[in-house]
Amino acid sequence: MIPLVFFLTVTTYAVNLEERFYADYNQINKVYSTVILESGSYVAKKSSICTKNELDTRPDCNRTGCNCVSISVSNSPPPAIIGCDMLIPYYKLKANSFQSNQIENVNGEIWEHSTNQQDNLQTASNNVRDWIIDSYNVEHFCQELKTTRRIRRSLWDEFLKTTKRYVKKLANDHPSF
Repeated sequence: MIPLVFFLTVTTYAVNLEERFYADYNQINKVYSTVILESGSYVAKKSSICTKNELDTRPDCNRTGCNCVSISVSNSPPPAIIGCDMLIPYYKLKANSFQSNQIENVNGEIWEHSTNQQDNLQTASNNVRDWIIDSYNVEHFCQELKTTRRIRRSLWDEFLKTTKRYVKKLANDHPSF
């Protein structure tokens, strides 16, 4: 009787772990694939389960047991740009195009001394800076999500392998199940 109770307890625990690993992987995979920077900022929850302290009134990502990564950009992408696979190239392309335009402007207007043209160059320079910073931030943000997704997937795969080996060993050791 004890082996059966032990088996059921272990199986229940394994199912709960399986749900947790799978939910964590799905959470981060969904964030990576569907992130939308509509407002210029985004907070990604890296875990599916959070424990809430009763006195805690903060949003989900500040709860105990939750890991989050956030991003803030000066320039929001168009609504059609969804997910990290689209965001990274978009921001890199924009940063590169603004940077090359700035170089052309500076080379063409370096000898001009009018205040208006200097203001235009300063504004263009600020835009280039913002796009380069945004590009870096998006790449860092998405890399963090990608790494977390890879780790979660590895944990999920390893859990499945370990569970299969354990069940096989248990079945071999206790053929009466």
